[in-house]
Amino acid sequence: MLQTMQKSFKKKLVFLVVFSALIFIILPNIAHLWTNDPSRIKITPSLSSDAIENGQILTIKVSASSPDGIERIETKIGEVDNVLLAMTTGDDKSGIWETKWGAHDLKAQRYVIELKVFDKLNNYLIDKTLSFTDPIIGNDNIGSNTNYPPQKEGEISLPNPTEYDPRAAIIDISLGYAYFGTNTIPPTIVRVNLTTFTKDTLTITTADQVQDNGGAINSISCGVIDTSGANHYGYFATTHAGGGASNIIKVDLTAWSEVGSLTLPANASTGVRSAVIDAGNQFGYFAEGSSVIKVNLTNGAVTGLDLGQGNLTSGVIDAGNGFAYFSNSDNPAKIVKVNINPLNPFAIEGSPITLSAGASPTSSMIVAVGGFAYFVGIDGIIAKINLGTFLESSSLNLGEGMGTSVID
Repeated sequence: MLQTMQKSFKKKLVFLVVFSALIFIILPNIAHLWTNDPSRIKITPSLSSDAIENGQILTIKVSASSPDGIERIETKIGEVDNVLLAMTTGDDKSGIWETKWGAHDLKAQRYVIELKVFDKLNNYLIDKTLSFTDPIIGNDNIGSNTNYPPQKEGEISLPNPTEYDPRAAIIDISLGYAYFGTNTIPPTIVRVNLTTFTKDTLTITTADQVQDNGGAINSISCGVIDTSGANHYGYFATTHAGGGASNIIKVDLTAWSEVGSLTLPANASTGVRSAVIDAGNQFGYFAEGSSVIKVNLTNGAVTGLDLGQGNLTSGVIDAGNGFAYFSNSDNPAKIVKVNINPLNPFAIEGSPITLSAGASPTSSMIVAVGGFAYFVGIDGIIAKINLGTFLESSSLNLGEGMGTSVID
């Protein structure tokens, strides 16, 4: 009887040992059948273009690696097509996968590309970072005209009296908002969410509340933005009646709250018309009448510089090289170069230049890398200024008056 029990126990023991060994051997190799570990897959996707039209070729390329080997890469192109990528270089542990897709059935919209990358243990990673647009608005015929007209994506109403007549605009790409200062009593800042295209409004309380002939005198006229710190700030300047005082209003764009305001010295002009900012050195420069007012954005200290050119209406800054450029509204206009390097005196640099006849700038922009600034006038003339030589390089007559400008 004892021998029979011993034999039975030995059989059970052997079974347990073998079963345990099988568990330790098999389990790790079948666990992937019901679990997914995308962290084992690394990819870097790219497109040959971010805008194509029907009939063109789009190359989708993925650099993919996995210690378990890449099995396949599936691609879903919007609701239009599903394709497989093929490995072109490297191996399954680390290689380049790609496909060339002939565009078809595209409409005027953005298309998201969904990549699903599988390894040989059936782990998978889903990526939706790639997208492209069909640039032919309202026309998806092959070989059609590619002079694409601008199309309105949507609109937001800014009603009177609280959000009426925006005069200033700044944009914060990292926060995803645009901000518009209004010609209202009291002044307001309208914040627009660029993703949802919705708005909310901040009412300014520290600016002087003045009204004349039904319109706002201390309404917001221009603004600059400082995104150099953890909190982003907007500085909005106001206009005023002759003899009044303009305000510089500081708004915490991150907390979306008014911080306070600085009252500038009384001036017989019509208020601040242009502003630029050197965020790195924490100085703002506000053009009022014939003067540029330098404001220390840390302590509020103010220094004025008369440029000797009345009614400054436009300005650009090349903070890296330590200069700002301001133009007046004369016809032809003059541009004055100002030294803003904190290590140097705040002073006019050299002699003003006179633009071609008809150029009377109301706005301007700068391409610091290329070394040119562009001043845009109400008479439709764009003056191109070489900042290295401080000479007018050329001009372009658009034939229509322009009130503002923007740069990509």
